[in-house]
Amino acid sequence: MIITLIKEQTTREYDEKMKAKYGSMEKLKTLLEKTPKNTLYADLENWKLLLETPEEPIRMENIIITNKISIGENETQILNIIKMKNLKVSEK
Repeated sequence: MIITLIKEQTTREYDEKMKAKYGSMEKLKTLLEKTPKNTLYADLENWKLLLETPEEPIRMENIIITNKISIGENETQILNIIKMKNLKVSEK
């Protein structure tokens, strides 16, 4: 089974998420100075890059490939409810 999880957000939303997580870019840089070979480096680089285009939408995908689970009708309905609940509707 292949499941693709997709999350879309604006760069501004990503920036707010990073500020909530680290406080500021400077605080993240300070953390990296203490432990330079850290996975936080990817967060810092992504954050810097995405701030260059604040209105650009971000699409994050996570693909799960497994034979260990099976999704039945009930699970499919739950996923559809979640998808529709998080759907952004724009007024025209």
